[in-house]
Amino acid sequence: MRRLILIFLGLVLVIGVEAKTLTSSETRTLNKFEDGDTSKIVEDEEVVYINVPKDASLNRASFDIEGSGIKNAKIKINDNILFENESLDGLVNLDFKNNITTTCDIICRYRLDVRGDGDINIKNLNIEYGISKTPIFFKYIQDVKFTGSKQNALDLDDYFYGSDIKYKNMSSKTNGLDHISVNIASNGNVDFVAEAGWEGTGYVYFVADDDIDSVRSNEIKLIIGSGQEKAYQYSPLNSTITFLKGEQQVFGVSGTGTFKVDWYLNDKLIANNSFTYTFFSDNIGIYNLEARIGNTKRLWVISVLEPKIVAPELPKEEEKKKIICGDGIRDESENCGNCPTDVSCGINAKCVNGACVVEEKTNYTLMIFIFGGFGLVVILIVVIIILFKKGKLKFPKFSKKEKIKIEETKGDLTPLRSYLLDNLNKGYNKDELIKSAINQGWEKEQIDKILSEQIIPEKRGLEKELEPLRDYIINGLKNDFKREELINACLRIGWKREQIDEVLKWV
Repeated sequence: MRRLILIFLGLVLVIGVEAKTLTSSETRTLNKFEDGDTSKIVEDEEVVYINVPKDASLNRASFDIEGSGIKNAKIKINDNILFENESLDGLVNLDFKNNITTTCDIICRYRLDVRGDGDINIKNLNIEYGISKTPIFFKYIQDVKFTGSKQNALDLDDYFYGSDIKYKNMSSKTNGLDHISVNIASNGNVDFVAEAGWEGTGYVYFVADDDIDSVRSNEIKLIIGSGQEKAYQYSPLNSTITFLKGEQQVFGVSGTGTFKVDWYLNDKLIANNSFTYTFFSDNIGIYNLEARIGNTKRLWVISVLEPKIVAPELPKEEEKKKIICGDGIRDESENCGNCPTDVSCGINAKCVNGACVVEEKTNYTLMIFIFGGFGLVVILIVVIIILFKKGKLKFPKFSKKEKIKIEETKGDLTPLRSYLLDNLNKGYNKDELIKSAINQGWEKEQIDKILSEQIIPEKRGLEKELEPLRDYIINGLKNDFKREELINACLRIGWKREQIDEVLKWV
């Protein structure tokens, strides 16, 4: 039983291979040029094409030329000279079987160059060839130009030969063919239909298949209208739009020629064949509005926000700026005289009539002490020099780090630091704080040192999709709304908390 099965499988394999590969050679004859003419009258320097199927075995290849008193006649095929004579008068048969090659790509397409001082008649084309492969592609397909659509543009039976073959269209280039539909009827007729109003180019080739072998055509260029793809203008220009609930906006598309615009809101068709669409929404949220012109699309992202939040009652200006002595904040009307706890004078300064003044007075006791001290210092310096020369004393050296540390410990800047940073964090104007600190006796260098210690975070670029959220929050803050109220409003209309936090870093 196992032996019978193996024999059966072997027979099936052999039959299948023979059905796939063994085909009888067939002799065919071509008597038409590429454009379908059987004879042509050509002028000087005109070009004629002859097609021969790939893998064909030529038995005969010839045509006749005829002229009357033609001077300087020359006939070439693929740059090989077939005929060259000072005069052509009468009928001449030209055999070109041995002047062409069989190494071709998709089809053997031969260029026939004709020269002569007069019209030459080319006729009686006779090409006999044998071919064992089917189906075959035997005629080059020219480019097709049309506007809108072209019915029965091609009959594929004029270009392919074979029994029980089926046709399909392919494309090796994506540009253009998305805008063109190619329809092949059962009889081999081809219709081309372009999108309404679209102009440009597309590329297509055809394949004939008989379920055993297949063959393809050359690539055909489809030229629609001018061949130049149209450009459209869109309004508004910005692709991200922000509305308040109840507002409306007109969106539009313009361009030259005839075209059709369909409008989609969140991928749902809402209007068709209209150049404009008016958007209106009573619901807060985020919407995607799309204008579609065939396969060309334009997208707007629309954010509908709540109307302006009702502002809570804010404290009156007088209450907001109530002066409290002893709160550690130097208010505009406070000075060292009426509020010494909030306004203290610096070192070597005293409060005079509410202003810090550096103390300047003659103190004889102090002068005696200074001169006496100076004398002691001179004596001490002399003793040190003597000891240094005798090698009994060496001056200490400070490292760079120690010098910096010593400089940093000069003067206690803690009161100034607390005064500046605390009041900056509470929202007071930096320039006014600097002016006040100088009036209290602090030096500009000390103030600059404290301010330079602040860490200023680097602003990061804000993603474009968050710009509507940023604008909304900025407008709310400018109108004195609290951040928590703005955050809750944004969360209710669909913004995520991490998006809100990112925008708050920016603003």
